[in-house]
Amino acid sequence: MSSAVFRKSSEAALFSDPTSLRYLTGARFTSGTALVSPTRKILLVDGRYLFKARRILGRKWHVLKTPRDQSAVPAQIKSLGIRRLYIDTEMITAARYRSLLESMNNGIQLFEARGLADRIRSVKRPEELAAIREAVRRTDVIWARLHLHLRIGMTERDILNYIKQEAHRLGAEEMSFEPIVASGPETAEPHAEASDKKIRGDEPLMVDMGIRLGGYCSDFTRTVFLLRRRRRPPAWFTAFWREVLAIQNLAYGLLSRGEREPKVIARKIAIRIRRKRLGRYYLHGLGHGVGLNIHEEPYMTEKGPRLKNGMVFTVEPGLYRAGRGGVRIEDMACINRDRLEILTQSPKELIWRI
Repeated sequence: MSSAVFRKSSEAALFSDPTSLRYLTGARFTSGTALVSPTRKILLVDGRYLFKARRILGRKWHVLKTPRDQSAVPAQIKSLGIRRLYIDTEMITAARYRSLLESMNNGIQLFEARGLADRIRSVKRPEELAAIREAVRRTDVIWARLHLHLRIGMTERDILNYIKQEAHRLGAEEMSFEPIVASGPETAEPHAEASDKKIRGDEPLMVDMGIRLGGYCSDFTRTVFLLRRRRRPPAWFTAFWREVLAIQNLAYGLLSRGEREPKVIARKIAIRIRRKRLGRYYLHGLGHGVGLNIHEEPYMTEKGPRLKNGMVFTVEPGLYRAGRGGVRIEDMACINRDRLEILTQSPKELIWRI
């Protein structure tokens, strides 16, 4: 975290959410308070984490013990000489923030720094990029294995369990989120839940999944038509699939030519969707950042921040028609050395024959 955020050593930022604690320390703490200033990094933890923190962090952090209910934190902050405290109100509960406000009648000024944690994490360090690349690579492997494993008669829940099993075999800590497995008309629901519905072929299949590796997430979606008896997919599916791919390629083209403003990309896509009269089928934004959280800055929307080197994000256009089905294709990408790098390498196939 850059000291440029602060004007003097009596200023600090407070972080207490598990994601920020992991980002700042590299270790997992479900409870604690981190204080970061131009000259010091201080971690306040209760007895459950005290020895772990001192062992892992060594001299990089000043580790102090605090009661489990964190009631002594305001007094400890004052004793450290901190007089101005910045808090990201997006990463703290309203009750905790109110408690801090009520406690800060001891000469400490409190300032809202909404979105600070997300902004800090949005530009990935080289080691973070390496972890994300590996998570993406293993997710590609899961998709390739699913293609070989998929059979008529499997249920959506069977597919979901297979994905989780393969993720475990490949060393994932856990899934980034509960995978979405949908077939047939249910593919029209962007956040559909897997059911006991059997795969019967001649229908679309949508899989949205990701794993967590070394704390960092991957995010991936493919939609294929499971061709069994039909000679080809229905016209609506082919049209949707080709248009989704065209939208994704439009975004990639703009990024490859140096466009770094998400709002410009979003507007050009909106123009295309309007021209094609597809607005009622385009139900969500183009993409979002991915890191320690599955959704974080930068968001690929009209209000998204300018993209910088080290930023990782998804590009996931989708079209959805109730009663028929939908198509989403999602890759992960990043800006690396001023160039677009597409991290996801899985092929984009219109059909799978089963």
